[in-house]
Amino acid sequence: MEYRDLSEKLSFGGQPTAEELRELARKGVKTVVNVRSPDEEEVHLSTAQEKALAESLGMTYVNIPLTAKTIAEDTAAQVKRAIADAKNTGPVFVH
Repeated sequence: MEYRDLSEKLSFGGQPTAEELRELARKGVKTVVNVRSPDEEEVHLSTAQEKALAESLGMTYVNIPLTAKTIAEDTAAQVKRAIADAKNTGPVFVH
């Protein structure tokens, strides 16, 4: 998975595999924010599988589905708020 660290507490990347989620947990990520929409093709894990695995690894999982057609100011604000809140508890990975 390719990802980019924007700061010590915030990184962005593609949809992680199960092993990549485990690696994120080992690196200290505390929250995963998934902005994929439910109708996107699930390459690795379904939303339910990703949530269950992230939580079993001790990470908080947040899903705020976005698409170019559905994004609005309130949804963007929701994502921004989720990231800001999560950064208070530790590193955040957004995909």
